[in-house]
Amino acid sequence: MNHKIRHAIADLFELSASTSNNKWLALVLDDSLEPVIHTPADTAEIRSYLQAAEELIDRQSRELIRIELQETVAVLSGDTAAATFVSTRTLKAVNLFNGKGMHQGLVVALSVTAKQNDAAREETLPRIAQLAEQFISSGTLEDQSQQALEHSFNINRAILNTLYDAVLMTDLQGRIQSVNPALERMFGYPESELIGEFITKLMPPEVAHHHPGYMQAHADGKTTGKIMGNLRAVQGLRADGSRFTLQIAITETRVGSERLLVAALQDITESEETRLNLKRFRKTLDSTLDCVFMFDAQTLQFFYVNQGAIDQLGYTHSELLELHPYDVKPKYPEPEFRKMIEPLTSGKVRRLNFQTVHRHKDGHELPVDISMQYVKLEGEPARFIAIVRDISEQREHQEAIEHLAYFDPLTNLPNRSLIALRLESCLRNCADTGYFGAVMLSDLDDFKTINDTLGHRDGDQLLVEISDRFSRVLGEQHAISRLGGDEFLVVINTTQRQYRAALEEVSQIARQLLAAAALPTDTLGHGPAISTSLGFVLFNDDSVSSSELMRMADIAMYDAKRKGKNNFSLFDDIMQEELVEEHQLTADLNRALAAGDEIVPWFQPKVDGSGRFNGFEALARWQHPQRGWLGPASFIALAEKKNLIVPLSDQILLHACRQMNSWRERFALEGWTLSVNISQSQLAMASFPEKVAQALEQSGLPASALMLEITESVIAENIAASIEQMERIRSTGVRFSLDDFGTGYSSLSYLRQLPIDELKIDISFVSTLLSNPETRTIVEIILMLADALKLNVVAEGVEYEEQLQALLELGCKGFQGYFFSRPQPPEVILEQLLAGNT
Repeated sequence: MNHKIRHAIADLFELSASTSNNKWLALVLDDSLEPVIHTPADTAEIRSYLQAAEELIDRQSRELIRIELQETVAVLSGDTAAATFVSTRTLKAVNLFNGKGMHQGLVVALSVTAKQNDAAREETLPRIAQLAEQFISSGTLEDQSQQALEHSFNINRAILNTLYDAVLMTDLQGRIQSVNPALERMFGYPESELIGEFITKLMPPEVAHHHPGYMQAHADGKTTGKIMGNLRAVQGLRADGSRFTLQIAITETRVGSERLLVAALQDITESEETRLNLKRFRKTLDSTLDCVFMFDAQTLQFFYVNQGAIDQLGYTHSELLELHPYDVKPKYPEPEFRKMIEPLTSGKVRRLNFQTVHRHKDGHELPVDISMQYVKLEGEPARFIAIVRDISEQREHQEAIEHLAYFDPLTNLPNRSLIALRLESCLRNCADTGYFGAVMLSDLDDFKTINDTLGHRDGDQLLVEISDRFSRVLGEQHAISRLGGDEFLVVINTTQRQYRAALEEVSQIARQLLAAAALPTDTLGHGPAISTSLGFVLFNDDSVSSSELMRMADIAMYDAKRKGKNNFSLFDDIMQEELVEEHQLTADLNRALAAGDEIVPWFQPKVDGSGRFNGFEALARWQHPQRGWLGPASFIALAEKKNLIVPLSDQILLHACRQMNSWRERFALEGWTLSVNISQSQLAMASFPEKVAQALEQSGLPASALMLEITESVIAENIAASIEQMERIRSTGVRFSLDDFGTGYSSLSYLRQLPIDELKIDISFVSTLLSNPETRTIVEIILMLADALKLNVVAEGVEYEEQLQALLELGCKGFQGYFFSRPQPPEVILEQLLAGNT
């Protein structure tokens, strides 16, 4: 057997083993069936395959015989111990004959499946093309007969047919001379449709158009650069018209005097797409704002970082690849870092998310959010992938939001939420240690006047000045907050376990705060200094809630204001008794409103100049189960303070309307009106007009019989909104009366705008009418004003005949007061109506 052919065949099969997923290992044997290419594989197993092949091959056969093998063996490459192939798939064998027909040996190829790390070698295709050229040229030796040439050609063809890669041969004009089965499969043409055709049939039109010129240039030796043997990527055209990417290596050979070109081709569409996808993937990773780190699970050394990681940390790519995660995480030295990632490697968790800081190359630290995964692929070393996001901006926003949530934006002091937390901490500390603490409330005196006269801008500046002074007095030991407006809350941690000593310490702090507030300010200049009123309460345990302590301090603060302002007051036993009384009465008030029959309207008649009744004013009374009948002074202010005034007033309105309508149905009360007081909270409610309409509907009282009484203070808070609400209600026929006129915010401009029908002269003018000439003048002016505005007038609080006569002389036509009748329960009014004493 020609040794050149024998070794070429062996090389060919060995090389082709690197070109596909199904690899080929070639064994060339002589008649003794001993392997010419030795491997470390089990010789006995290889021999068994060869014997099986020999039995199935006729000694005169020139065709390829295929034997399917089921056994699995380890086939090793060269003299190395590492397995290159894992499992055998197919055995192919062919007999070799010389030119005289004498048997020369057997070629056997094993098809196997490669491991994932069996990488293809780029030089494979050029080598295959060169070897194919050797097969062909080896058959042209002068000492071979025609029969030997034929045998040689058949052998070469059989070997080419076993290749996974496509091989074709053309002349210099590009006519195809031969193809192997792999090429038929690659392009989808049978051999019969290719032989004699130009190779341009396998090319896209834009490539085929230029190819003949290239072929002619090569034939004439006019091509530039090295073409033969080079590996190139080109486009191929299949029989179905689809295009694909292939690699091609070309070599030139001669058969006799004829020059032929031999090309080996490999479909790299999948690998090209993989390459492009990988390129796109890396470009995407480099474009993302997040940082991507990949590092070995054992050594923890980075082996991949994206551009984001380079930008974030300031290192070069090569510098980062020499580092480890713990090199850039100052809070996690290597032992702590390995301990942290243990749940990932053990499979306890699939993903690890945490926040830490990364250290930049220049030393500064930045907060990051990290999501880490453990990846273990078959045949690959275990690794970690970490996605890291810089959260510096997010952290800044979070801190800003937290600052807004816990700090007053004007003074930068803690707000109500934060001071409540610090008060709770103080309470726990006092309970644990026995030291006294204190809650102190400060309210600037007459601050509203400063706001009204100087404006809110100067008012805010004054608050900033005062807060700075208070903070300097208190220092770091104590806490201060702005609750809102001009109120400041202070939490004091004393150093005393004795009550009197603690009281003296807190009193001294209160004196310092009073002195600090009274100093001249930039805002007020040379004007009168500001003052404040302070109230505080002491505690040495946590038996009283923080909200209750703040309430006690508030009570003590108002006590300081009653003392004359610029003072401080301690919450004492008397205040405690009053507070307990308030709590009890509040509970009773809630219960009474729920019952619905304890708080009821009494009625005080309204009369004309002759003393005859023309209506009633409904006044709330509370029939307390233990305390008896209570007047409005005992519970109206409490109801407003506890936000119970709306349900109470709604209840009085409905009861009064029902009572008035029942009297109208029994007696001739046409033209009589029912006056009901409404609160600021009621008028401010968007649903109040509907509530009034509902009360009228449920009671049956005509809208014209109802007059709602409001005070100047009720509408002064928001005149425009109040007028809008009043006009909505007045459009239904209900009328309005302005109560206590002249005592509050009387203004001709807004009085002219108000949709009212009646003015009530306040009792303070009526009571001094006879003794004060100025009062008489004011009442006279009010009556003239009402006449000009076409408003009815009622003087309330008339108690004496002389007052009545004086009012009549001034032209007043409506009256109300004890001189005519005190407020009476409905049953007494009914008796008067029955008796005709109205």
